[in-house]
Amino acid sequence: MGWLRSLERMLEEKLEGSSGLQMHALEASRAAVRTLLDSRRRCGSMTLVPNLVLVPFPDLAEVPEGFEEEVLRLVSTEMQQRGYRTLGPFEVRSVGPEAGLEDVEVRWTDNRGIPALGMVEGVEGPAGGGLWGIACEGVIIGRGPESDIRLVDPGLSRLHLKLHVTEEGKVVLEDLQSHNGTRLGRRQVTEPTPVKSGTRVGIGESVLRVWVLPGLAARLREAEEAEVEAE
Repeated sequence: MGWLRSLERMLEEKLEGSSGLQMHALEASRAAVRTLLDSRRRCGSMTLVPNLVLVPFPDLAEVPEGFEEEVLRLVSTEMQQRGYRTLGPFEVRSVGPEAGLEDVEVRWTDNRGIPALGMVEGVEGPAGGGLWGIACEGVIIGRGPESDIRLVDPGLSRLHLKLHVTEEGKVVLEDLQSHNGTRLGRRQVTEPTPVKSGTRVGIGESVLRVWVLPGLAARLREAEEAEVEAE
């Protein structure tokens, strides 16, 4: 990978005389790519990778100037060349010992920076080509501005469909008494219905596909811990 050599040169310039820190930063960068590739998920015709990379440093004051930006640029280029997609924008974040990380870790977040347990893919109709996250608390899809995922689809109600991900790795569909209903094939969804990852769902003039993202158990655990701390 040519980008690794580019990163190595940058670190050599910025960390002259600090070979230990230079090696740590370079190894962390290599680990970031390995972790991203190990976490990639095939979703239909797409290959999706996590978009938040957490890089641990023993002392944040020693993080090389421009390190995060350079790794972000180089890793993003590498993933784009491979044709991989992300749910939200790429971000590289250096973290200190208080984060409790021994190795590089990755996360899935949506365009709002909110951790995602699952994903909604727009397959056909007005929603076609879209990607949205399913947050820990679930998401509501509809035509109205109060929806979490707002679609310009005349066949949708203002609040049309709620989705949430279960610990068992299923996506639960809950039609919100919409005017035109929610479809699984030719069947109307009339009560909360769990479906497996990759299931196609029809709403209005759109067809969606719902996915569960890897690392579900860990993210549910983090969400529960965050709720306890908030209390």
